[in-house]
Amino acid sequence: MVNLKRGIVAGFTFLCLTLGAGSVFAEDVWAYTYHDGTQAYVDTDSMYRLIGGKIHAKVKKVKWDRVISIEEFLFNHDEGSWWYGYRFDNGPYKGGGNVTNSESVWNIFNVVQQYL
Repeated sequence: MVNLKRGIVAGFTFLCLTLGAGSVFAEDVWAYTYHDGTQAYVDTDSMYRLIGGKIHAKVKKVKWDRVISIEEFLFNHDEGSWWYGYRFDNGPYKGGGNVTNSESVWNIFNVVQQYL
């Protein structure tokens, strides 16, 4: 009887581990640390492609282990380069420029490309 219980527990554990192995969970992925110590984390659950190839992503700015702001990015490929706009608090998007002109945005964009 003890062996039967052990077998059932072992089988259940194996089943849980096997089914859980393919699960995907959103995560915040580090992308950049600013000169003041603020860190930028890409929220992988917020990333998606729009019609026309644009890419949307949210970035959490963290300082002292607290989220101090959330910035939304919109990336667009045009004229052979990737460009970006950004906004805070669902406000209007502001033009940012070419992603290669900003080290922080370049790192954020690379994380987005890697996880999308």
